[in-house]
Formats: sequence, C-alpha cells, structure tokens
Amino acid sequence: MGAAAAQGFAYAASSRMPLQKWPRFLQLAHLLLQTTVINFPLLVTLVYWSLLANDGSFATPSDTFSAVTAHMLNSLFAFVELACSRTRPPAWSHLIVLLVFIALYLGLAYINLAAQDWPIYPFLRPNGPVVVGYVFGIGAGVCVIFCITRGLVQLREWVIQRKAPRVPEIDAEAAK
Repeated sequence: MGAAAAQGFAYAASSRMPLQKWPRFLQLAHLLLQTTVINFPLLVTLVYWSLLANDGSFATPSDTFSAVTAHMLNSLFAFVELACSRTRPPAWSHLIVLLVFIALYLGLAYINLAAQDWPIYPFLRPNGPVVVGYVFGIGAGVCVIFCITRGLVQLREWVIQRKAPRVPEIDAEAAK
C-alpha cells in the first residue's frame, strides 16, 4: 500500500507516473507482476476450494480462519485490483508467461515430492493419466482465468470511457 501511495503522490506532484521513467525491462516486469496479481489468486482459490478443501479445513475456528484468509481474501484483493486500478488489459503474451510460471511451480512440487517424499498437493502424486489430467486442467484454468480477467479489465475500461469524464493528460499518456 505504501508503494501505491508513493506512486499516487508522485503522480500528483508531476503529472507523470514514476513507472514511466523506469527502464523498459522494469516496466515489463511490473506489468507481468500486475498480471500475476490479478490471475494467480483466482487460480489458488479455485484449486483450493475445488480440490483441497475438506471437512478438516473447518475442524476448528483457527482452521476455518486460516482457510478463508489464505484462500479467499487473495481473490477479493485481486477483484479490488481489477475494479479499482487504471491499468490496461494484459497483453496476450502474458498468458505464455503465466503458463511458464505455473509449469515451473508444478515442477517444483514434484521436486519437493522426490526430495522429501511429501506432496505439496495430494492430487499431484504420480499415478498415471490422472495426474496428467490435473496438470492440464490447471493449465486450462490459467487460460480461462486470464481470458476472464482480461475481459473484466476491458469492461472496466469501456465503462470508464463511457461514464467517467475525460482526463486529457491521462488519455495522452495512455495513447503513448
């Protein structure tokens, strides 16, 4: 939140976002980070509540609190980012990066299983075609979530352009 406040104050002082002064590779890294922030929390929520949550997730008030805060609030924050930020829709090329990230993450889960004989996710235990289905299902989930979040950002932009007053300096920066 402090970084967002600093960006806001810097914009108010100079009518330019500090991000625009950064080197291009840092601007790209920032955009990729923003793409992961609006996509991966939704995937985490979907996977947890559909595959991992069970009766033990709510055995005690502490377990319930942990399950809700770790696997629901992240999606709430992602939706706030989707609704309240002024970012452009993520580029289609970001989907490739998301798929590479999730493939590396799932690969890391297998390294953990091989090294410690403890699966991070029980459904990823090597058991033939079933695990392949889960892996491809998670990849498909990334694709679907990306399309949904991209569509929500486009919808937000359309609503803002139709309903909000035009701000010339923001429009000029967005056209660059």
